[in-house]
Amino acid sequence: LGRVLKVNWSIVQLGLGKNDIGCKGASAIASGLKVNRSLVSVDFRENRAWCRGAAALGQALQVNRSVRDLNLGRNGIRFSGVSALAGALEINTSLFRLDLTGNTLTDSGARRLADTLKINKVMKYLVLDNTEIRSTGALFLCRSLEFNQSIQEIRLCHNHIFVSAKTEISTCDRRKVMKLHA
Repeated sequence: LGRVLKVNWSIVQLGLGKNDIGCKGASAIASGLKVNRSLVSVDFRENRAWCRGAAALGQALQVNRSVRDLNLGRNGIRFSGVSALAGALEINTSLFRLDLTGNTLTDSGARRLADTLKINKVMKYLVLDNTEIRSTGALFLCRSLEFNQSIQEIRLCHNHIFVSAKTEISTCDRRKVMKLHA
């Protein structure tokens, strides 16, 4: 599939969810994404990409300018994978929606993404549902909105955010929506 993506310029949407592709498959697809200029949407949820696969996809996002929507939900991604993706988003100028639902980001991953949002000027939607982010991580994300004019919504549903943090988040930046539903 990675080789096909290198030469096929007509595929715009790639739905690979729940195919158990793993790290090696993610790396192969990432190599194709480095040169592909037609693919706009990639659904890679539930493929056990883990951190190495996320790092490979992060490297691809550093040079790919066509992918606008990337779903990496439930791939076993932890801090090192999130950090690689965040590093790519500091450079990437096309991705406007990233879904990391169900990965183990924790507050460290939230902080890394918050630092990236201060730099990234194209991201519009960030879905971080059920990612083990607590109040501290949610506040890092909230405070990053002060520096980011492009974000329209950050979803943090089903995380461990205390009422006191929810109150502060509700006052962060009224032009943006941070969904915190339990």
